[in-house]
Amino acid sequence: MEPTKVAWFAGLMDGEGSIGIAIEHKPERKQRPYYLKAAVQMSITEKPAIMEAIRVCEAVGVKAASYSYQERDPAKHRDAWYLRVGRLVDINVLAKAILQYAFLKREQWKLMLEYTDSRLEGANIDSNGRVVRGGIRTYSAREMEIAHRLRVLNMRGPAAIERDKAWQSKLGGVKRG
Repeated sequence: MEPTKVAWFAGLMDGEGSIGIAIEHKPERKQRPYYLKAAVQMSITEKPAIMEAIRVCEAVGVKAASYSYQERDPAKHRDAWYLRVGRLVDINVLAKAILQYAFLKREQWKLMLEYTDSRLEGANIDSNGRVVRGGIRTYSAREMEIAHRLRVLNMRGPAAIERDKAWQSKLGGVKRG
């Protein structure tokens, strides 16, 4: 893959992408009350850009899912095209490939790389590149901190500070990020 294509993709992700970890709280699960789901995704109205982004992902060895959303009133809105990478192995490969070119989201990519390296350490990977599920492995304090830091980095607007405080209180008042 040409470095310029990978750099182009990094720039597209800087402007249109999202690098984050969804945090689902399930208090009924005593051993692991939080479930973290890492994802890299973007939405754009230009189909050729998404198709090229998928080609770049495939060229670096990453499986990216894509889909479109057709607007009800095309006179007012263009259709949206989405790209999503959700497997830890793929996110890890993608982060390694584009980190050197990232600018605006460099910190997010570094954190995501650290998170995926940590989660993949000692994990069994099947022939399709998926983590083999098995016993419950709790999240480390650092993994939870990374998830929270990514959340804070992705927040926007004046309400972001209040949402950050609310999340800290959920974690038991432990200061994160």
